[in-house]
Amino acid sequence: NHLQLTEGKIIYIHPTQYRMFYRCTIPMSLPALIKRIDYPVKGFYPEELTADIIRKAEIAIIDIHWNYALAGAYQLVKDLKELNPEIIVIAGGMTASMYPEQLTQKLDIDYVIRGDGEIPLPALVNAISEKTDMTHVPNVFGKNGLVTEWSYFLTSKELNKNEFYDLRFFPSYQSDIRKIHKRHFGWPNYTFPYLLPFRGCPMPCPSCAGGIGEQKKLFRRGYVVRDAEKLAGDLSLLNSFKDIRFVNVIHDFVSLMPEDYVNTALSTPNRLSLVYEFTTAPPPERLERLFGTFRRGVLYFSIDKMHTQSDHLIDPSVLINLIEKTKKTGRFIPVLYYNSTFKSNPEYVKVLNAVARQTRCLTADVSGWWEDFPRPDENGIASPESFSKFFDLSQKPKLSVLTKLKRWLVFRLYLVFTFILPDVLLLKIKSAYVRLFNPYLQ
Repeated sequence: NHLQLTEGKIIYIHPTQYRMFYRCTIPMSLPALIKRIDYPVKGFYPEELTADIIRKAEIAIIDIHWNYALAGAYQLVKDLKELNPEIIVIAGGMTASMYPEQLTQKLDIDYVIRGDGEIPLPALVNAISEKTDMTHVPNVFGKNGLVTEWSYFLTSKELNKNEFYDLRFFPSYQSDIRKIHKRHFGWPNYTFPYLLPFRGCPMPCPSCAGGIGEQKKLFRRGYVVRDAEKLAGDLSLLNSFKDIRFVNVIHDFVSLMPEDYVNTALSTPNRLSLVYEFTTAPPPERLERLFGTFRRGVLYFSIDKMHTQSDHLIDPSVLINLIEKTKKTGRFIPVLYYNSTFKSNPEYVKVLNAVARQTRCLTADVSGWWEDFPRPDENGIASPESFSKFFDLSQKPKLSVLTKLKRWLVFRLYLVFTFILPDVLLLKIKSAYVRLFNPYLQ
């Protein structure tokens, strides 16, 4: 009765997300979780699936990390089970963790992994494979009434074991990444590979699911830090990959971690370019450390002390000094991040314009980042009403033929810009667009 899970028996599928520009935006830790599974896993985008692939598969793993994936996941599971009623679907991710009951009842998903998946996911796959008792697998919510204890929480020791950069399980995703890196040194951001110093974030940002307050509800733990030596090893490994030209850092360890941590992580210069987001103002000597470690890059400076989520502004003279230092390198491009939701605050607008005028740096309005997201209760569960709301928002928009044509043209133009124009020109076009449509930014 033992399931012989050979290649093709376990598939991973990244659901369609209609509000994402790039299909190759997957959860940062996903490759590491797949690598922990004892059996071969093959990755696909939904449009790559054939009837033969679906009928052969016995287990399908899908990520429902961002709420944008809900409608795509619904259609995906429906398609899978129409062709293969026996297939077992496992879902995980931040949004999945908040809606286990809705996913099992309304989306027909068999099992949901709640919280961190490093131990539960491979253990659940093993239990399905060996047809053993699943009650020993932590953090599982099943549509068959199975609810196991939420007893697994990620530790630094386990996070240090993760291997984030092996993409061989997902050939088309790997191909997408190679195409992007072939032409760019820092565009688009939020693209593989990422340098991951921690899971969660030390900052208590109110509108971010990665903030320490939300992490405690979503994962029942605080932020978890990797060893600095692991980051140094990651950079050395990425530096050896000929197809990789840049690395993304959206977890700001340079500003937030102790100095010895930063010095250890950035101990060896490399050939990589860098895309880095500062949550607050970094000490100047740490900025110099970045300059000495990476070849070139794009550095995003926040106007406030909480990653653009507050009007607690950084001293303008400090920001100006950091931006001017960056410009003087001739190798790094500074971009000033701000949030237009604070435009009613005269001091905010005054500081924004003063810094932008004096430094003549590029600017970017990131107010679109901080749209509402499902707010879980203290047990990590979001309300049924919020599920309905975010499910509707995640569906493919119903548009007129003319609007569809306009969007098609804009998207194709965007892709042409992305894959033909140089990064510096792309950033300048984006900055000019921002200034054109924000009259308070002079």
